[in-house]
Amino acid sequence: MSTSKQSNTSEIDKKKNTNPDNTVTYENTYNYGSFLFRQFITLGVVILVGTSIVYSSKAYQGNIIPVDTHYFPYTNIKNPKVKESDVQTNSINIFKTNDNKIYSTHIEFPVEENNKTINSGLLGYFRKIKDKNVYSLYIFTVLQDILTTNLLFNGTLYTFLSSVFNESMNIFVGPLLFLFWCVLAFFMNIINIVISLVKNLNLLFSIDENKNHSLFRFLNFFNKNTDDEEKPPKWKKGSMFSSFTNIMIGFAYIYVLWLFSLFFGILIVYPIISMICIVYCFLLPMFMKAKNVKNVDRPTDYDFKNALLDVLKYKSQVIMLLIAAIIIGATYSYFGNVMTLISFVVFLIMFFFTPLFERYKLNMKDSLLPGAPVPVPPNDFGSDLIDEPVKPITPETNVEPVSKTNVEPVSETNVEKEEPVEQTPENKNVEEPPKTTSKKSSYKHKWF
Repeated sequence: MSTSKQSNTSEIDKKKNTNPDNTVTYENTYNYGSFLFRQFITLGVVILVGTSIVYSSKAYQGNIIPVDTHYFPYTNIKNPKVKESDVQTNSINIFKTNDNKIYSTHIEFPVEENNKTINSGLLGYFRKIKDKNVYSLYIFTVLQDILTTNLLFNGTLYTFLSSVFNESMNIFVGPLLFLFWCVLAFFMNIINIVISLVKNLNLLFSIDENKNHSLFRFLNFFNKNTDDEEKPPKWKKGSMFSSFTNIMIGFAYIYVLWLFSLFFGILIVYPIISMICIVYCFLLPMFMKAKNVKNVDRPTDYDFKNALLDVLKYKSQVIMLLIAAIIIGATYSYFGNVMTLISFVVFLIMFFFTPLFERYKLNMKDSLLPGAPVPVPPNDFGSDLIDEPVKPITPETNVEPVSKTNVEPVSETNVEKEEPVEQTPENKNVEEPPKTTSKKSSYKHKWF
């Protein structure tokens, strides 16, 4: 009994001696610096991810993130709901002054410029190589479905966070929720991959309508005027149950797919695809470009880098308070109560007598304007196809061709001929009203 009590007390004394209160040693100082370095790196990552959440939510509100597989960049058809003329003003860097006035940076996301960025990326690459054969059509259609689902889920999360939290909460608390969201999305992607592989299995039986599929198609080899190979493929979706041969081939596909998923897919391939999709869909909105419309006549470029610098400027007081809390907490863990009290007093003096913890003061050089406009989302965006005619994108020039519309000729009998106005002394000196042209008016905002 006595030996056991002595051993327990000796272990307690040993722990006390390893970190005595109010003792500054080389080991404690090194551990203290390492801890602060890790915490500052974590804070930097939080600010980076939080800023991307805020900026991405603005990109989604600008309707430039593609979430409909019927339209560009998944196909060569432009979405008629997304037009350059319908670009609406959004707001970021929402700043509230002491007299409760709200200022923000007014931005707009141009459609054509961002479409070029998307087209030069992964989604555009998938669209270009998808139509080579039925196997590429099948594989890249599945990948497009996974990416679209991730983009749609991310947009739902960003919309929810924007409606529940303010901008500062999204920057400093949103990354924690986004981490849980990524874990959930990882497993959801694996399930979605399996479902998409089975759902799109009929694509393996698709037929290119631009090619000759008759038994005598080998005679086209001697026909120099044939242009079947030059035409872009036009796929007609087939069916696994259209014939007995297709049924047997379909069951063979299912068997191969089951073996691949069992030994390679679920353990290796699907998790890798899931991670790549999560990272890509997180980074894509960060590459979208906006325009700062403080000066309507001369808008300036605005991107994620500008948003990050603005967060460091306009949220400087919150960042300094977090740094102070990290330093005080680390001091208590490594140096005890006395050093914690000293550091707390030092920060109090800095808070009241130095400008380090002061709130940012706006000036004329800032890119903020009064108000915080939010664009109105379109109704049923990306829910179904639209009945109105759309314009495809030609692969050669990526320019919309002029659509040919059927215009009925107007007969002369149905048109009333205007009689010439007789010049009289009463109307001879009457001047026609000047023609007005619509022009985007410039405006100036009054500052506080």
